[in-house]
Amino acid sequence: MRPAATALKYDGITAAGLDAYEERIAIYNRDGGRCRTCGEPVAFDAFELAHRIANTKANRKRWGPAIIDHPLNRVVAHPGRCNSAQNIGGSPGACAELIKQIQEDL
Repeated sequence: MRPAATALKYDGITAAGLDAYEERIAIYNRDGGRCRTCGEPVAFDAFELAHRIANTKANRKRWGPAIIDHPLNRVVAHPGRCNSAQNIGGSPGACAELIKQIQEDL
């Protein structure tokens, strides 16, 4: 018997995988299908979720998964430069403001 977190829903998709896909849809819809860096439309099958506070071991240890994995920390971006441009790690003020917003949302 499989644990609940990996129980198969249908067609081989796990509950965790389905939740992640639904969250991608929600963030894409929240951002209106537009790249948050350049403002241009981005196709659903071509966008990336850019972490504003980078998803690194150090940041996970410092801020925790609740901050790093929060939808407000992730935005729609084109792959490559647009994704990289979303990183606000070099701006302590911007990081503090985003963390405050996330903590209010939790």
